[in-house]
Amino acid sequence: MNRSILKPVSWAFVAILFLAGASTTTFAEESATNAQTDEKIAYAIGMEAIFYGFAPVMMQLGLQSQTEADKPYDNGQAPVNQMGHARRLYGPNDKFVVTANNDTLYSFAGLDLSKEPVVLTVPDTKGRYYIMQLLDAYSRSIEDIGIGTLGAKGGTFAIVGSDWKGTLPPEMVRITSPTPQVYVIGRTGVDGTEDLPAARTQQDQYRLTLLSNYKKPFKKLESGHKGASAKMGFPEGLDFFAVLDRAIRLNPLQEDAPITGQFKRIGIGLDKPFDAALLPEPTKRGLVRALQDGIAAVKRVAMDSGSRVNGWNMEFKGGEYGTDYLLRSAIAYKQLGLNKALRALYPNRYIDAEGKQLNGKHAYRIRFDGNVPVKAFWSLTMYDAKELFMVENPIKRYSIGDRTKGLKTDSDGSLTLYIQAKSPGPDKESNWLPSPNGDFFLQMRLYEPAEQILNGTYRLPQVTRVD
Repeated sequence: MNRSILKPVSWAFVAILFLAGASTTTFAEESATNAQTDEKIAYAIGMEAIFYGFAPVMMQLGLQSQTEADKPYDNGQAPVNQMGHARRLYGPNDKFVVTANNDTLYSFAGLDLSKEPVVLTVPDTKGRYYIMQLLDAYSRSIEDIGIGTLGAKGGTFAIVGSDWKGTLPPEMVRITSPTPQVYVIGRTGVDGTEDLPAARTQQDQYRLTLLSNYKKPFKKLESGHKGASAKMGFPEGLDFFAVLDRAIRLNPLQEDAPITGQFKRIGIGLDKPFDAALLPEPTKRGLVRALQDGIAAVKRVAMDSGSRVNGWNMEFKGGEYGTDYLLRSAIAYKQLGLNKALRALYPNRYIDAEGKQLNGKHAYRIRFDGNVPVKAFWSLTMYDAKELFMVENPIKRYSIGDRTKGLKTDSDGSLTLYIQAKSPGPDKESNWLPSPNGDFFLQMRLYEPAEQILNGTYRLPQVTRVD
C-alpha cells in the first residue's frame, strides 16, 4: 500500500460523521423512550393523587350538589351557609350519597368560612338523639356536636376558619376548622313513622347564621319542595383531577405540601387551574390508566378495610385517618361522612361466614344472643353491593334494629334476623330484612356504642348461610 496517498483525518470530524449517521435513529428512540417514561411518571403520580384525593373529590361533589339551591329545600339542599332539612327517611330512590341511613332525618349545610365564621345553635332536644357532625374538606371529622358529647341540652357554636382572629360572644363555643369549606351533616333520631312530625319540629329549631347576623332576629325560611334527594354525580374522565385541583386550591393544607407538590407534574396546583387539554399526550395516557387502576384499588380496599372481626369490617378510624390516605379514600367510597367510632360505629360486610359474597339467591341468618351494647340504638341496613344504595322490596323495609316495631325475640332472649330475598314466612316476617336478588352489602349502625364494643369485648355475630 502506498502510504503517501493517505491524508491525515480529524477524529472529531469522524465523530461528527458517526453521530450524524446515527442521530435519526437515536433521537427517535430517545423520543419514544421519553414518552414512555413520561407516561409512567404520570401514571405513578396519578395513582398517588387518586389515593390521596378521592376523599376531597367526593367532598367537593357532595358540597356542590348540596348547595346548588336558591333556598332551603325539603330534600336537604340549601345555599352556602344555610341549612337544609330532609323531611323524610331516606330510601331506595335517594342517591345523594352512598350508604345513607334509614334511621334518622338528615340536615345538611355547606359552609364557606373564608370571609367570616358561621354560628350553629342547637336547642334542648328533650332527650331525642341528634348529632351535628362537622367535616373538613378532606372528610376528616372536626367536631361532633351531639347527645353523646353534650347531652340533650344543646348550645351555641361558632365555626371559624384557622386564620380568623376575631372575638366571640361569651356564650359561644369556638370550633376551628383546618379548611375554609366545612360540611355539616346533622342526624335527628326518629322512632317510627308516627314520630316524624316531632322530629321535624326539632329540625326547625336548629339555627345556622353568619356571625355578623347573629344578633339579628332569626327568620326561618320556608322550604321549597323536591321529590328526591340531590344526586351526586362522578366526574367523567380526567375531570377527576380538575375537581381535585379545585379542592386543594380552596382548602390548602401546608402539612400535605410534600405530597401535593408532586401533583404539579400532572397539572394540579399550578398557577392556573387544571386543564387536561394542555397536558402532553403521554401524560394524558398515564392519567387515564391511573384513573382506571386507582379507583379499582380504592374499591378493592373498601371491601376489606378496617379490622375484620367475625366477618365484619370494624371501622375504628372513621373521621380520623392521619396519613392513611388510601383508607380515607376507601371509606369515602363506601361511607362518605363516616362518624368517629366513639359516636357511631358502622361495621359492614360483603361476605358470609364462609367468606363468600352475600347474594340474594341464598338465605342468611344473624343471631344476637342478647342486647347489642349501645347507649342510643342500633340498626342493620341493606344495600346493593355495586352502587351501595338501598334497594326496593315488597314490605318497604330497608333497615331493621332495636327500634323496629313488632320485632320478636326467641324464648331464650336471643334475636334472630332473616336476611333473604323471599319472605321467611308470616311468623318470621317481623324479623325479616329483604335482600335484592343479586349481590348485597350489609351495614350495622351502632349509635353511641358502649365500651365493650369499642374495646373489642363484644363481637357482632356472624352472617350464616342456611340454604
